[in-house]
Amino acid sequence: MTTTQSSSLATRAAAMADVVDLAGEVTRILGGARAARLDPDAMTSLAGAAMALGASSLEVYQATRPAYGADAELLEEVAEVEDATAVALPEARQLADEARRELAAARAAKVKAQAALAAARMMPAATARQREIRAAAIERAQRQVDEALTRIEVAEEALEILRELTMQLRRALALLGRVPEDLGETYEAIYDHIRAGGVMPKDGDWMTGAPGRPVAAAAPQVRPAGPCITASVAFSDPCLPAREESL
Repeated sequence: MTTTQSSSLATRAAAMADVVDLAGEVTRILGGARAARLDPDAMTSLAGAAMALGASSLEVYQATRPAYGADAELLEEVAEVEDATAVALPEARQLADEARRELAAARAAKVKAQAALAAARMMPAATARQREIRAAAIERAQRQVDEALTRIEVAEEALEILRELTMQLRRALALLGRVPEDLGETYEAIYDHIRAGGVMPKDGDWMTGAPGRPVAAAAPQVRPAGPCITASVAFSDPCLPAREESL
């Protein structure tokens, strides 16, 4: 790989490490959850994922957008950004493998160039012609050494960028995967009530009752402050929404 190709490797690594779009998407989801008055405990992993992807604490704190109308909407968007993050991870690993191969090749080129430089310095220089030949050989070998050193530096830089990126993506994936669990644990009583056939008050705050059906008298007593749960989402698993159904 030439010095130019090596520089391209670092440029590709830097471009791949720009996950501002992913961070922005997670922050946007967080804003919708906050607008829907989701309990802060249910947003812990979501906020952590945004920061893992590079969002600042201020961006996370100020995140805002129109409120989600149902938990299924939030979880669907979380799944989408989780998929995008999962796709980026093997791409980062693949480029890191390429950078490691380039680093090994550059180090080998440096050893070879240093040997050529040492040999050039030992060339005879008794005559003007010999001195000319010797100087040209030294210059050529030194240039090869310098190129190899540049390639090593660039490859190491790319590897460091990709190492950090891989850690970011792994952390974000782990946190995004915990969002349904956070939601299920925070609103466990509400989901248990809904799965048992109960309905919630229809007050337009993401915890909606089914039109045309009476609201159980005990239902308002299980409603925590500011929840965002829709009674129209049936759960086959306490943490993951299966599909939307009308009760």
